[in-house]
Amino acid sequence: MNTFKIFRPIKILAEIFGLSPMTQKLTLSPLKVLQTVILGTTCIYLTSLYIWFILTQMTFSGVTSPTIMKFVLSFRTGSFTFLMVVAVLSSGTTFKLVAKTLENMTKIDKDLTELGQKKYLEKRNRHIFRTSVLLIFVMHLMFDTLGGLYSTWSKKSKQVEYFLIHWYPRMLISTKLLAHFLILTVLKARFEAINNIIDSIRQNSQTRNQAVPTGTIKTLVQMHSNLVTTSEEVCDSFSIFGLVWISLIFVVLIGDAYAVLNSVLFQNVYKPLPIVLSIVKNCLSYCFNLYHLASKSNQLSREAKVTKTVLLGVKIDICNEEERNSVVASVLQLMENKIEITACRLFNIDNALLFAICGSAFSYLFIMLQFDLNNKKNQSLGNGTTA
Repeated sequence: MNTFKIFRPIKILAEIFGLSPMTQKLTLSPLKVLQTVILGTTCIYLTSLYIWFILTQMTFSGVTSPTIMKFVLSFRTGSFTFLMVVAVLSSGTTFKLVAKTLENMTKIDKDLTELGQKKYLEKRNRHIFRTSVLLIFVMHLMFDTLGGLYSTWSKKSKQVEYFLIHWYPRMLISTKLLAHFLILTVLKARFEAINNIIDSIRQNSQTRNQAVPTGTIKTLVQMHSNLVTTSEEVCDSFSIFGLVWISLIFVVLIGDAYAVLNSVLFQNVYKPLPIVLSIVKNCLSYCFNLYHLASKSNQLSREAKVTKTVLLGVKIDICNEEERNSVVASVLQLMENKIEITACRLFNIDNALLFAICGSAFSYLFIMLQFDLNNKKNQSLGNGTTA
């Protein structure tokens, strides 16, 4: 299985949802652009009507802060539509970059195959393809489609509008995220193949005292540099969407978590139970995507750094000046080949981001619930004074 086949399901989904307005020759397709414009305009129009309905007609009985709940619902609805627009606007550049990345991967795969990594690459490609199918099942079918149907069922009014304005943007955003996850995984697999070859050279130099193949090491270091450049281009193209997505999801996550805790602490939880479960599903979906984005980014960065460590373990003949200088120069070059995945260089996207989001979310939730407790006490005191 080659790299192009891995992305075939994502390509089909992108064409269905209007996220790929390009032809095979990387030019804009009028029909696909028209499809994207019609779907996007319809979604924006319905979203505007639904937000107006939330702000003017929707009521919340038994809620301590109806204004906050209206803001949470309105912000969540508008956020996904705005993310949809950002994803569509960046789709042209992303599509061209993905095509360029796949071409680079094909060349690198050819070189790695000549170095004995054919079976490993085929095994990794099959694993990545199965993982992509599983992620499509989880993200698109479970969270977005089935979860969206359940959320629609829990609503009492405007069910069709609610489903459309939540399902379509989320499917499109999930497709964008999944494509990025796959690219990061494919790049990581190529770094793993390079590390496997260098590790084999290291073992041979230590156990069999074989001469270090300096030509092979130079080729591998050059491939490593090409992969680092490609990784940086991919991450830079995703950084604007990633920054907007992380920022909005952070606010939406806090709002939904607040809605759940407010229902549990201050209301009869069994009365709005379907809505609470729907919001919990949303929170799980946000956390799932955040975890995968941070995890895939961290794994790619870590695997690129491993190459230097493995090469440092190669046993060289100090008396062989050419061999010594070649390995030292390669190590120095690898020390400069670092991958830092950031959101427009404002913060790193790695595992530390998850802890930062969790810590900030709990802090904001604690403050908001403190305000609700104080309001509840003031209402009780006011009722007692009136009586």
